[in-house]
Amino acid sequence: MKEDLKLRLNVEGELAAESGVGQTHINVAAQNGVVTLTGTVHTFAEKTAAVRAAQRVAGGREVTDSLQIRLVQER
Repeated sequence: MKEDLKLRLNVEGELAAESGVGQTHINVAAQNGVVTLTGTVHTFAEKTAAVRAAQRVAGGREVTDSLQIRLVQER
C-alpha cells in the first residue's frame, strides 16, 4: 500500500513538472503498481503528454489511460 501511495505522488509530481500538461483536471490512482489516469484534458497532445509522463515514473507496471478530451471552445 505504501508503494502505491508513493507511486501516485510521484506520478502527480511528474505531471506537474510536464510542460505539455496544462492546468487540467487529471486524477491519479495507483493500485498494485497500476497507474490509472482519469479526468479531462484539452487536447490529444496533452493526453499523450500526460500518459508519457506517467510512464516515465519508476515503480509503475502499467498505465491505464481513461482521460477524456474536452475541447475548449473559442469565443
